Amino acid sequence: MICVDNQPLSVVENKGFRKLIAFLEPRYSMVSRKFLANTLIPEMYQTTCEKVKGLLVQTEYISLTLDMWTSSAKDDFMGITAHFIDSEYEACHVALEVRPFLEVSHNAENIIHFILELCESWNIEDRIFVIVRDNARNITAALNSSTYQHLPCLAHTLQLVIHDAVLKSASLSNIFSVCRWVVGHYKHSTAATKVLKKAQATLGVKQHRLVQDETTRWNSSLHMIQRLLEQKQAVTLASSQLAGVNEELTSTQWELLKNIAEVLEIFNQATLVLSSSSVTISEVIPIVNSIIKHLEDLNLPGLTGVRNDLLASLKLRFKEMETRKVSELYN
Repeated sequence: MICVDNQPLSVVENKGFRKLIAFLEPRYSMVSRKFLANTLIPEMYQTTCEKVKGLLVQTEYISLTLDMWTSSAKDDFMGITAHFIDSEYEACHVALEVRPFLEVSHNAENIIHFILELCESWNIEDRIFVIVRDNARNITAALNSSTYQHLPCLAHTLQLVIHDAVLKSASLSNIFSVCRWVVGHYKHSTAATKVLKKAQATLGVKQHRLVQDETTRWNSSLHMIQRLLEQKQAVTLASSQLAGVNEELTSTQWELLKNIAEVLEIFNQATLVLSSSSVTISEVIPIVNSIIKHLEDLNLPGLTGVRNDLLASLKLRFKEMETRKVSELYN
């Protein structure tokens, strides 16, 4: 239960949980947190490792996906997932490890040493077909120094395309700024929140909170815009009743937001497809070509330049994707 539901080990010390277990089975003696951490989970981990190694040893070709990140506590980690076809011709995906990255420097030499050590520990270093990575220069340089074929994550590359054409657009920066101010005003003011809820009730609009975007996640900007569009009438009514609302969206800006959402939704749908555990590299070409076709068919006032920038970035980052080798694909 703890592993499947990602619960803290301290759950076994919670009074409510202990009372529940005692009610279900009074004869059961609750395990301690220490016993869980030092005995049960390590035993489960070793059993699972042996099972995974048994699957891997039967596999001739294994592909990997890597992800490196820093936690909120400023600890560095690298996650590695193996993808392969088993003896029954079923696609398998196994998260091998999330291992702390203890080196101070994230340079290419330290990263490739870390990756090689991890692969050797699972005895798969000579059976790797391709490694999927992000677009970070240090990860790319690390794998360039190895003999492994590698290519960047499609979802991350699409994020860079959006950053190139939308998030860095001077013509759109002002409207995003106004949106953030409007959302921030309602999120940080109790009085404004109450007025908005009253406006929602008066108009019969869903009483949803406004969404603030995060600069590192493009889809959060889409969610912010979509929620504002949903709450357009309520926000307009509430703003007319509030003092101190220094910035408001004009009718032209509201129309532009609708068009921006339509453009970003194309990429959002592609990202949702890519989030499936069954997605494969064979879907790169149809997904990218589908995005290009949708963009070419769009005729949205005020966004012609942005659409053209998106198309240019896509065609640059995915040039010759139908003819290049895997090791050369959209580098």
